[in-house]
Amino acid sequence: MVRRHEILRTSVSLIDGRLMQTVEPATGLPLAEHDLSSLPEQERAREWTRLVREQGQKTFDLSQAPLLRATVVHHSGHEHKVLLIIHHIVADEWAWS
Repeated sequence: MVRRHEILRTSVSLIDGRLMQTVEPATGLPLAEHDLSSLPEQERAREWTRLVREQGQKTFDLSQAPLLRATVVHHSGHEHKVLLIIHHIVADEWAWS
C-alpha cells in the first residue's frame, strides 16, 4: 500500500518560508504489535480502548514520512485487529467515503 500510494510516503516541511512536499522512496511501514491474547476479555477490551486512545493522541512530525502508523493487536489466536492512524493531511473523512 505504501509503495503504491505516494501520499503515504510524503512529508511536509517549511523551506525558505514555503511549505514543500517531499515524496520519499518506496519503503516499508513500521508495524507495531501488541499481544492481548493472555488477558481476560474485559481487560482486552480496556487495553484495546487504551491503545486506540494512546495512538490517536500521539502527534506526527510532518517533516518525517510516513504520516501514518500501523499496529497489529492480537486479541486471541483467531482474532486480530489492525489499528491505522493516519494524519488528516494525508486522508480525511471524505477520502474514506
